[in-house]
Amino acid sequence: MLYESVWKPAIEYVIPQSFLSDKQLISIEKASMPQIYAKCGFNRNTARAVLAGPIELGGGGFTPLKVTAGAGYVTHFLKNWRTITEDIGKHTRIVYAWTAYQAGVTFPLFEDTKTEIQYVKGKVIPATRRFLSEIDIYNVTMLKPKQKAPNNRSWRLWRRVLQTFTINTITNNSRKLITPLAEWTNNHSKSGRWETYQAHDKKIYKYKQSQEGTTEYWEQYAKHGTKLRLEKDIEYKKFSPSEGTPIETETISNGNSHCSTINKIRKEEQQNITYGPMVNWDNFLTSQPTWIQALLEDVEFYTTEDGWPDFYEIAEELRKHGHLICVSDGSVIFHNMSFGWVLATPTGKRLVGSKGPCNGRRNSLRAEGAGMLSATVFFSIMVTELGLDEFKVKCISDNAELIRRCKAHLHYKDSFPNETLRSEYDITEQIYTTQHDHNIKATFHWVKGHQDNNKDKEDLSLEAQLNIEADELAGEYQDEHGKYRPLVNMLPSCPAMLSIHGISVTSNYRKQLIKAPSRIKWKRKLIGSMRKRLEYLETESEIGEGMCTAIAEWLETGTVDETKYSPRFTRAITSQNMIGWRHLFGGKLSQEWLKLQEESKRKTKGHKRNSFVWGASIIEVILSNFIELWELRNEEVHGKTEEQQERTRKAKLMVEVRRLNAMRPNARPSDECLFIDKEDEFIEKSSAKTIATYISSHRRAIINSVKKWAKLSYTGVATISQWASLNNSAETMERNNSIRRDRLINDGRKKERRRRRRLAARSTTRQISISGFLSLNNID
Repeated sequence: MLYESVWKPAIEYVIPQSFLSDKQLISIEKASMPQIYAKCGFNRNTARAVLAGPIELGGGGFTPLKVTAGAGYVTHFLKNWRTITEDIGKHTRIVYAWTAYQAGVTFPLFEDTKTEIQYVKGKVIPATRRFLSEIDIYNVTMLKPKQKAPNNRSWRLWRRVLQTFTINTITNNSRKLITPLAEWTNNHSKSGRWETYQAHDKKIYKYKQSQEGTTEYWEQYAKHGTKLRLEKDIEYKKFSPSEGTPIETETISNGNSHCSTINKIRKEEQQNITYGPMVNWDNFLTSQPTWIQALLEDVEFYTTEDGWPDFYEIAEELRKHGHLICVSDGSVIFHNMSFGWVLATPTGKRLVGSKGPCNGRRNSLRAEGAGMLSATVFFSIMVTELGLDEFKVKCISDNAELIRRCKAHLHYKDSFPNETLRSEYDITEQIYTTQHDHNIKATFHWVKGHQDNNKDKEDLSLEAQLNIEADELAGEYQDEHGKYRPLVNMLPSCPAMLSIHGISVTSNYRKQLIKAPSRIKWKRKLIGSMRKRLEYLETESEIGEGMCTAIAEWLETGTVDETKYSPRFTRAITSQNMIGWRHLFGGKLSQEWLKLQEESKRKTKGHKRNSFVWGASIIEVILSNFIELWELRNEEVHGKTEEQQERTRKAKLMVEVRRLNAMRPNARPSDECLFIDKEDEFIEKSSAKTIATYISSHRRAIINSVKKWAKLSYTGVATISQWASLNNSAETMERNNSIRRDRLINDGRKKERRRRRRLAARSTTRQISISGFLSLNNID
C-alpha cells in the first residue's frame, strides 16, 4: 500500500513534467527506494531487474523512475497532439515543428528513433525520442497495398461477363470461346510496333513506310555514342524484329537523330478514370484511403439481385420510414477480431450487410466499434453521393460501453486531453467526427446479445434478430479470413498512434509503456540463465538459439510463429503451441525438443547427455527462476510476516466493506440493521477474519434488500421505520434493529427447522376414518 497508494501518485505526474536527467533520477531512487523495498518486505540488495519485473511473471512490480518519466513523456505528447483545438495541443505542434526544422532530417522524429540527433536542443522532443529508442518503439507506418481476393458480388459479375463470349461444354463442365482464336501471326504491324531496334552487331534499324503506304523498309544507322548516322535503306525482309532489342530514338531540331542508352517501350498515355460508388463499387473503393477500404472490404447489397449498389432505393426507404435501423456486432477469438453490421427498415426489410477485419490488440469494444464505424462511413458515402440533407439512423449494439460513449459525445464536440487516452479512443472519436461532418442524425441504443440461446429467432424483436445476423456476419469473416492484425490503420480523428514492437497500443498506455522495459529486463535475465545452461550442456548452437528466441517471442507477443524459424523447428514449436508456452513454466516441455537434441550431431568433449537429462536440466533453470520470482511476488501481495499478511488481507476486505456500506441509501429502511454506522472504527477494531465473516453473512442480504427496494419504493414516502424513530429512543430502535438483523441472518435456518416440525406434526396426527366421515355427513 505504501508504494501503490502514497509513492506512485506523488511522483507519476511530477516526474514527467520535470525532465530530469538519468543521473538525477538514479540519485532520487538511491535515496528513497531502498526504504520502500524494505517496507514492502523485499531485501534491499535484491537484483533491480527482479524488483522491476512485472507481478504476473513473479517480479516485484516496482517501476523505475526512468520508466515512469518516459511513460509520462509519451502519454502527455499523445493526448496533447490529439487535441488540436486546445492551446496546449497547438503549442505541442509548434514545438515539434521547430524541433524538426532544427534537426534538418527528412524522416518523422518519432518514426525513426534509432538515428541519434544529439545536436537538437530542447527537452520535450529529445527526452521522448530517447525513451522510445530504449524500449524499441516505432510509430505506425502504412504497409504496401496488396490486392485483395474478389468478393462474392465480383465473382457473380465475372460469371455474367464470361457468358457474353463463352459457352458451357457438356463433357467436363468447363467453358469455351464462342468464336475460337485465329492462328498466331508474326506480322510486325499486327502484333505491336517499336519504331527502332538495335541488332547484335550494334546497328540501329528504324522502321519506315513509303508515302503511299504500300512499301515497308528499314533505315540502317551506325551508332556513334548517342548520335546516329544513316548508312542505307534495306528491304523489310532482311531484318527481323525478333533479332533486335527495342530502343528509343529522338530527332532534334537540326535533323540529327540520337538514341537512348536505356531501352524503353513507347506507351500511350492513359487517363485516370474515377468511378462513383453506384457505377463500380470495387473501383470506387480503390480510390479511397486505406482505412476506408478495410472497413468496407466486403459489402453486400440486398436491394438488388446481383448485389450491386442502389443508393436510390435505400434513400427511398429512408424517406418512407423517416429513419433506418443499423445493428453492428463484433467477434473476438484470441487475438483475431472481425465485425459485421446489418442495415434494415423499421418493418424488417434488410437493405445492406457488411463484414470485415478489425486491427489491433484484442478488445471487444474495438471490434464492436469497428462495426459501427464501418456503417457510419457507408452512410457518409451515401450522403455525399446523393447530396442528402441528413441521414437519420438508429444505431444499435450489444456493447454497453460503446453506446454509453457515443451518447456522451453528443453533448460535447472537442475532446479533452485526458479523454484522448481512453481505451479505443480513435474508433469512438472517428464515429462522432464522421457523423458530425456529414450531418448523420444518429441515436444509440443497447440490445442484449445472443438472445437466440434461450428463444427461437422468430420469437425475438427485430433488434435482437438483426444483432444475431450481424454476429453471424462477423463469425463468417472469422472463419474465412480471420487472422491477427496487430497494426491499426491511422484514422483522421487520431493523428498520433503508439506502437510497441510492431503492435499498436490503443489502451492502457501507461501500463504498456511501463511493462515494456521491465519485460525486457526479465526476459534478459531468464534467457541469459538458459543460454549459460545450454552452453554448459554443450547444446548445438542452432537448437539453443532457436529455443531461446521462441521463448523470448512468446514472452513479448504471447504467440510464436513457426514460419519464422528453420524447418527443423516446425514440429517442436507446433507441439509446444498445442501444449501452451505458459505451461513451459510449469515444467511441460514438448518431447520434440528432446528429439532435436537426440538428432544433434555436435561433437562433445565428454559423453553426450541423454535427451531426458538435457530436458530436465533446462526445466530446472526455468522453474528455479520462476519460483524465485513467484515467492517474491507472494511476499509482496500477501506480506512476509503474519502482521503484514493480516494488514494486507484487511486492506483488500476494506474495499468490499465500503462497497456494501455504500448501498445503504438504496436499501430498504427496515434493513438499516445490516449496515455499519462507524465504518472506520469497525475496520480498525476488527480482525481480518471478523471482517470476512461480516461480508459473507451480510452480502446477499444487502443485495436482495437493494433489489426489493428498487421495485417497491416510492419517492418522498416516509416508511414505518422512519415514523417509529421519531417516537422511540435510540436504545429501542437499536434493539429492534438487533432483532431484525438476527432474523435476517438466521432466517434461512429457522425456516428449514419450522418446515421439518410441520412435516413431523402432520405425520403423527391421526386421520379421521372414511366411515366416520360418511357418518357425519349422512345423519337423518
